[in-house]
Amino acid sequence: MLDRLERITCRATSHPHEAFNNVFTLLTAELLWYAFRRLKRGKSPGVDGVTLEDYEENLRDNLLDLQDRLHRGTYRPQPSLRRDIPKGNGKTRPLGIATVEDKRPTYRSVPVNERSS
Repeated sequence: MLDRLERITCRATSHPHEAFNNVFTLLTAELLWYAFRRLKRGKSPGVDGVTLEDYEENLRDNLLDLQDRLHRGTYRPQPSLRRDIPKGNGKTRPLGIATVEDKRPTYRSVPVNERSS
């Protein structure tokens, strides 16, 4: 995985205006596992009610299934669970709580983004 990231980093550096249109090929079960490990424990479940610990019970199969859906283009994020949280001035602000599976798309690209920075 790191060799592939290194090649992309070199290409992005040498061709800064070029668009990358098949980044999904980088989204392997290994990278998804890396992203999963970076998620914070003990957070509220999303709209599907699945906690990080629930997802981890069948982690290998869950990651392989997610990888397959990403590669086939059939992955669709679920709606966020909306909650109002109190602010210090007595008002509230909306908070969107993503599902465990939908939190990883943000973290999934972290190694790619970190290498190109």
